[in-house]
Amino acid sequence: MSVLWSGQVRAENTAFQLQQFRPWGDPKGMFLSQSGETLEQWNYTVALYLNYGYSPLTFRPLGGGKVGIVDHQLGADLLGAVGLLRWLDVGLNIPMTLYQVGIIPSSPSFAPDDRGRSVTGFSFSDIKLFVKAQTLREKKHFLNLGFQIYLGFPSGSKSTFNGEDGVSFGLATYASKRISIFTVALNLGYRYLPSTALVRLP
Repeated sequence: MSVLWSGQVRAENTAFQLQQFRPWGDPKGMFLSQSGETLEQWNYTVALYLNYGYSPLTFRPLGGGKVGIVDHQLGADLLGAVGLLRWLDVGLNIPMTLYQVGIIPSSPSFAPDDRGRSVTGFSFSDIKLFVKAQTLREKKHFLNLGFQIYLGFPSGSKSTFNGEDGVSFGLATYASKRISIFTVALNLGYRYLPSTALVRLP
C-alpha cells in the first residue's frame, strides 16, 4: 500500500488494519475463500497461518522519492471452530503481527505527536467471532450453500496500524461444488469497517 501526500495534507489516524491477509481456516475451502459446508456436529478445526509482507505501507511525497512507514511485517492468524449442530459452526480468529519494522516519517504530513514514532514490534490485531450455517447440501441440492456473520472487536493496536477504531462486522454467503478432484467456490459478502480519516485535505 502506497500513500501519496503533499505537504498540505496531514495524517489524522493510524487506526486501521494494514494486514490484508485474512484467512478463515475452513478445512474444506481455500486460504481466503470458504466452502458452503460446515464441520458437522462436534467436529472441530484448529489452524495457524503465517504470512509476510515486504514494504506494505510507504509514503510518497509529491516532490518525489519513497519513504517506508512499515518496511517488513510478519503476521499470524490462530483460528479455531467447532460444529455445534450438523448445520451450524462457531469459531474464533485471533490475528496478530508477530513482528513488524517501521517508523512514522518526520514529515509535516503527519500529526506532530506521531512524527518519528516507532511502530516496530509485536501487536495484536482485532479478534473476530463468527457463526456459519449451511442451508443446502450438494448430495440433495446440487451444491453446498452456507452463510456467515462475524463480529470484530477492537482489540488490536491502533497506534501501529493493527486495529480498527471500533467494532467491525461482516456478512457473507458461500457456494461450493466438487467437480472430480477439484472444488469450485463462489464467495459474496459485505464488510463494515469503522471510518478512518487517514489524511485530511485542506
